[in-house]
Amino acid sequence: MREKKLTVSEKELSGIIYERVGDQFSFARIRSKGDVALFGGQSTQEMKKRLGVPDSRPLADFLPTITIKAKDFANEHVKIIPMCASCW
Repeated sequence: MREKKLTVSEKELSGIIYERVGDQFSFARIRSKGDVALFGGQSTQEMKKRLGVPDSRPLADFLPTITIKAKDFANEHVKIIPMCASCW
């Protein structure tokens, strides 16, 4: 269930980034940089290796709930920023 909410959140964020930038590669780069920040400088692949996650499985399946919530919170924050820009 927790991974499903993250998947929905990431799909929404992907759509917003695609609308603004025009390509899916930008979403991958942004998500990758966000993961590095969240994981203390380690990439998604480094975290998968550290946690013993098989290449065929998503890292989210092995993360604690608090980390899933942090990723979801970051996605929501990024989605709100463009809406709030006109508020300031």
